[in-house]
Amino acid sequence: MEFRISRSKMLGYMIGCVGFVLLGLWLIGLGALEASIAGWLSIVFFGFGIVVLTRQLFNSSTGAAVVINELGIHDRRSKIGFIPWNDVSSVWVGEVRSQRFLCIETYSDSHRPSSFTKTSNAILGFPAITVGFQGLNPGLNAALDYLRTIQPSKFHEERTPSPA
Repeated sequence: MEFRISRSKMLGYMIGCVGFVLLGLWLIGLGALEASIAGWLSIVFFGFGIVVLTRQLFNSSTGAAVVINELGIHDRRSKIGFIPWNDVSSVWVGEVRSQRFLCIETYSDSHRPSSFTKTSNAILGFPAITVGFQGLNPGLNAALDYLRTIQPSKFHEERTPSPA
């Protein structure tokens, strides 16, 4: 099953970022120090968001962002690479502030993200490998239905991680 970047969702996120950049410009125009600081922070953060979203929008024409099939899982947006099912010990759904994502626990250390991602995930109680479906079509629910069909022994219903 292929999960592609949704151009309409990316455009919606970009419109939101542009709005916050404009809000930042307005805050700078107020002249107060606190408003100017908030304005610059808004411009930098959401301006970076525009750059990232634009890059994703133009890279979406190269194919699926995430592929889940009978052989394994491949998140092409990350440097982790293809993870075969025989290396996956369990798959479950994690959640942080209503943002749900796939948590993948593996037997080996051959598929590891950056040390920053690994450390951040560990602090939050999640495994080193997580796959987000925000901005993808179809979304996480379709992935979960498919996982329940092809790998019922690997998939575990949502669980709350224990902090590291």
